[in-house]
Amino acid sequence: LKHLEIATLARAENNVLRIAELEAQANEAKVQFLELEESEKKLQQKVADGVIQHRKDKELWEAKMNEKDEQYEQLRREMNAQEQKSGNLLKEKQDNEIKLHHEMDLLQG
Repeated sequence: LKHLEIATLARAENNVLRIAELEAQANEAKVQFLELEESEKKLQQKVADGVIQHRKDKELWEAKMNEKDEQYEQLRREMNAQEQKSGNLLKEKQDNEIKLHHEMDLLQG
């Protein structure tokens, strides 16, 4: 009977030690889980910050492109006006040359 009690106590002691080991492992797993959770939150924040920065950069780029488009359109309008003015001046020059030749013909006439 004494041997049986000693064996039972030894098993109980081993079980207590095993339970303590398992509890320590469970606590370590909880710590690792919390660390991973914190790391995930930090990564999510970095992603969110990156998305916000990307949107800001995109809006800035689009604003610059719109400004360039407006500048291009303004230059195009100015060029068209200059071409129109040049065309008008050329026509006026041709008209004046025709008048001059006509007047010279009349004077020689």
